[in-house]
Amino acid sequence: MIDESRLTRKSERYAISTSNAVLDRVLMEVASHYQANVMGKMTALKPQDLPKRYTGAEPVLAMTKVDGEGVLVYFEAGRGFGGQPQTQAFIFNAPSGRVRLGLPAADALAECLAAKGVKKALVRCELYLPNSADGRRYSSADVARASFATDAAQHQAMKLAVLDLIMLDGQDLRPQQSDFGTLWAQLGELFGVDESRPVHRAAGCEMAESALAGYFEQQIQASFEGLVVRRLSRPEMVKIKPHLTFDTLVIGYVLGDVDEDGHGEPGVASILCGLVYPGAPAGQLAVQVFARVGSGMDDAQRKALLAQLQPDTVTAPLSMTDSDGRPIVFVKPRHVLEIEGDDIVGNVRNDKENVTQFLSWDGQAWTYYRQAQCPRVSFPIFGKLRGDKSPDESGASMRQVVSDPVLPPLKPADPAQPPVVLRREVYRKDGKSGDAAVRKLVVIEKSDPEAFPFVVFWTDYSSKRKEPLKVTTQFASTRERADALATRLVEEGVTKGFVRVGG
Repeated sequence: MIDESRLTRKSERYAISTSNAVLDRVLMEVASHYQANVMGKMTALKPQDLPKRYTGAEPVLAMTKVDGEGVLVYFEAGRGFGGQPQTQAFIFNAPSGRVRLGLPAADALAECLAAKGVKKALVRCELYLPNSADGRRYSSADVARASFATDAAQHQAMKLAVLDLIMLDGQDLRPQQSDFGTLWAQLGELFGVDESRPVHRAAGCEMAESALAGYFEQQIQASFEGLVVRRLSRPEMVKIKPHLTFDTLVIGYVLGDVDEDGHGEPGVASILCGLVYPGAPAGQLAVQVFARVGSGMDDAQRKALLAQLQPDTVTAPLSMTDSDGRPIVFVKPRHVLEIEGDDIVGNVRNDKENVTQFLSWDGQAWTYYRQAQCPRVSFPIFGKLRGDKSPDESGASMRQVVSDPVLPPLKPADPAQPPVVLRREVYRKDGKSGDAAVRKLVVIEKSDPEAFPFVVFWTDYSSKRKEPLKVTTQFASTRERADALATRLVEEGVTKGFVRVGG
């Protein structure tokens, strides 16, 4: 169920893998479906909108939001993951397949379920660090750092707040989101509500929806991150957190339609924003991409912004697109945009900090240099244009997110060498009715110092499937690991009837 070769040992019992370590495809499909169709539909609400949204006496569940990392935990009685009989549960993420094995909190969760006679379970939790003795609230970045640390005391300190039941002894509970009150009571029976323990049901209580605004203020005063509000009789989940504000430099925009049907007038779909470093040479702005903001604008604002930004269009210094593949149009840096966000996080990814594009403006054109580390804002929302702010370091400073920012070198990075193809194999199987299936393996080596050196691509095409083309991408830090991944893909994917036709 777990690819133990991907695990990196951090202490005597604890190990972590950054990605692709869960081998059970059914488990990953269920977990990924839950993430997309339950957690992915959670919406964000500004605190000032609480009295407008929740006005009646209908009971709702208000769960205290701790600032941690959302994870899934799989338990199977007597399984003994990682070759350790006592390790009957592991923590993972979907769809990335990151695995944490041997955390004491996961062991405590397994003990709770075993004591209730549960054989198998899949639960949704928040992995978090409790507030320090002096009241400091630890963040998701602290959880990430503790996960990659080699100090067993940090592993011991992490806790699991259980938020939802997904599977229990073969029963699929995803359809019961419309009766969450029953699931909530079951969570209390299985895990208890004692927050001093390493695993517990998330803190929460039922109340009239009109009381939420006052309760939210109480929780914020108590140094919690916010609230998650759930309807008890229908699948509705809303997150409320205090919003931070940042003054950012408008770098570019994405052109789109102001309505969802694609038939309306053109407008700004999203805005690319940056922060300005201090210490750049006279006449230059050194800018780091900070966020792309598409939420919080109405139709009139999108059209008005397009009218303001379109005349300032300049040549793009590099090809950038949004998640839908639409190109980013670069503009002269003339506007400061106030944006709102939930939090600033380091976004540790594969044990590396988040990186974005680093550019400069010389008064005539943009120059792209390289990708550089930069904090990110979670859930950015459009605020307003700040005509009272200067579009330079004084008005959109990097100091808002980094106390002492260091200006990266204003010179192009060394060009990366083109990737080298190490393996290329093509297999084909022809069906009796004229249909065809093709499997293709490509292994490349890259010289980019900010990326994994080896990448394995596996293409699976079958003309009879509803979704004919599927592509799998895996990464490796050594040639030996890349060859092992490639060999396994070929062994699993090249079944009876396939013939090698190329490579």
